[in-house]
Amino acid sequence: MLKRIIMMGAPGSGKGTFGSLLAKDLQIPTVTLGDEIRKISSENSNPFYQPIFEAMHKGALINDGIVWAILANKINNTNISEGFLLDGYPRKIEQALIMELCDFKYDLVINLKQHEEVIIAKMLGRRVCTSCGANFNIADIKFEEYSLPPRKPIKRGICDSCGGKLEPRKDDTKKTISKRLFEYKVHTLPLEDYFSNTGKLLEFTAYAGVSDYPKLLENVKERLGIK
Repeated sequence: MLKRIIMMGAPGSGKGTFGSLLAKDLQIPTVTLGDEIRKISSENSNPFYQPIFEAMHKGALINDGIVWAILANKINNTNISEGFLLDGYPRKIEQALIMELCDFKYDLVINLKQHEEVIIAKMLGRRVCTSCGANFNIADIKFEEYSLPPRKPIKRGICDSCGGKLEPRKDDTKKTISKRLFEYKVHTLPLEDYFSNTGKLLEFTAYAGVSDYPKLLENVKERLGIK
């Protein structure tokens, strides 16, 4: 059985964390659009691309054609014979229609849902290793039915894995987070109805953070028919 999964959810809802765990357990590659765009933006010195990446850092969505080209190039250079886990695409109806027109096949769409206050606290607490890319989070969140403990490094500001320096992501500022959440509500929320109509949508709320992962894995395996 193919395991072709799309991860969706608001920025900071846990797509990267849960996606990497699912990809490992299901033995499929992860295609993370945001990471791919950030990689290109950091490596490409062509001034033609700078307005695109400046817009991205301010929280704006990038042109659909450019995004699809980046994604298609990544997928074409990835072994997806057993499936894939796609994180960060589509982000609006127009992009989903591009997938449909290009006959892009998928088996399941996972929609991670969390309260906006929880998401903001998580994003402001995120720390990333500048050397190896390992992720940590210094936020200790207790809100209504949510209880998400921090994932702090052993030594403050230092990566447990390689000893590199930990820093917030450049796009994790209050202003940028607010803009990204606004863009999500305007452009991405309508995708819930779109994917619901396909019968392939699975909604999941992680009230305890990564501790809820086993529940998600069980639900995903059930929907994909995996024992």
